[in-house]
Amino acid sequence: MYLKTHDTATRQSGTGTSSASVRSHIVTALSLATYFVGTMGGVTPAMLTQSKITSNSGVEFKYVMAQPSEEEATPIALQPAPIDDLARIRQVLKPTVLELANLFGVSRQTIYDWQSGAQPNGQIPSRLAELARAADVFALSDVAVNSQTLRRKVTGGITVLDAVMNGNNAVELAQQLVKTLQRENSQRERMAAQLAGRKSVRADSSDYGSPRLDEKA
Repeated sequence: MYLKTHDTATRQSGTGTSSASVRSHIVTALSLATYFVGTMGGVTPAMLTQSKITSNSGVEFKYVMAQPSEEEATPIALQPAPIDDLARIRQVLKPTVLELANLFGVSRQTIYDWQSGAQPNGQIPSRLAELARAADVFALSDVAVNSQTLRRKVTGGITVLDAVMNGNNAVELAQQLVKTLQRENSQRERMAAQLAGRKSVRADSSDYGSPRLDEKA
C-alpha cells in the first residue's frame, strides 16, 4: 500500500518487537480500511497526501472542498420569455398591434394578452424568439427599419418575415438585409455630397431668346 507513517518503523528482529507497537499499526490499518470501505471510497496517493497518519493518534483527515468543473461553473443562459421577445420586437421594429396580429394569425386582443404575460400556443413562442433575434441584428447595426422593410425580399426571394414564419434562419436573412440597407444608405450619402458641392446656376432669359411679334418673320 501507499501508507507512510511519521514514526520510524520498528524492524522485527530476533529480539522481537513489542506487541503494543504491532497492535498499534494493525489498528491504524484497520481504521483506515474501515473508513474507506464505509464511505465507498478508495485509497490513492493523492488522498494520502491530504491525510496525516500516526501510530498513536490514528488517522486524521484534512478535508478538501472539490472545485467545480468548468462545465459546472459556466452559468446557464436563460431564454427570454415571450413577453420579453414581444417587447423587443415592438421596441426595435415598431410594428402595430394589427400587423403583429396579421403576421401570427391571431386577434389584436391576443397580442394584448401576450403583452400582459399570457403564454402563446404552439410554435408562436419560437417564432417570437426568432423575430426578436432578428430585431437584435438591426439594433446592433443602427439601421432604421420597420415592418415594411422586413417584407423586402433577400437572397432566395424570401423576406425576413417569411423566414420567421417558415422556420428558416431569419437572423441570417436580417444580416443580409442590413448589408443591403447600409450599402443603399452609403450611396445616398455620396449622391447628396456630390449635389451639395455643385454651384447653383441662375438661368438667363437670353438663353431662351426673345418672343417675335411677327409670326411671318
